[in-house]
Amino acid sequence: MALSAGQQRKAERSVHLVAAVMLLGYIYVPAPPGWAVHGMRYRVFPLLVATGVAMWQAAGIRRYRRLLMGGPTLRSARPVPSAAPRDPSRR
Repeated sequence: MALSAGQQRKAERSVHLVAAVMLLGYIYVPAPPGWAVHGMRYRVFPLLVATGVAMWQAAGIRRYRRLLMGGPTLRSARPVPSAAPRDPSRR
């Protein structure tokens, strides 16, 4: 099931906000060391970074995926006509 661009953005934002709230809770609420430290280091923080980069570079990632799948890219889908017709005798 493919998500539309808007649905994907909404899902990424939600995951990013939940991870940010967890990180803020870890920083500002005293918790016993142990599982919280490892969970933050190896799960929540990388998830926060990954969703942040995915939101930041979403257009480029979508373009790269389209290129890998063999679909049309934005540049090849709509050729832009030139402003003036070219004179074949001029170089």
